Amino acid sequence: FDEVDQPKANQVAIETMIELPISSLDLVAKVRRLLGDRYLPEDLPEEPEEVPEDKPEMMSNRRNIRKLLEEEVAAMERELEKRIGGRLKAELMKWLETRLTSKREP
Repeated sequence: FDEVDQPKANQVAIETMIELPISSLDLVAKVRRLLGDRYLPEDLPEEPEEVPEDKPEMMSNRRNIRKLLEEEVAAMERELEKRIGGRLKAELMKWLETRLTSKREP
């Protein structure tokens, strides 16, 4: 524990004594009993809004979003296939040229 600030400690009213050694669970229970409702805020936060159950329009929105995502992924796959195919074709042509030219030269 930190050192006791004696001037502050003298200003606090003593309600109970805590004798050491004490388990952490016992200490927490004792502090909770002492504090009680004293430090509860005046107004508690409002209850959270209930989450609406899946309505038909939400389900159709989900289907539409899923369809859009699937279409986007398919388009990206096609684009990648084109790019990779183009690169492989260029590298294969380069490799064939070097093989053919090296065989022609004595």
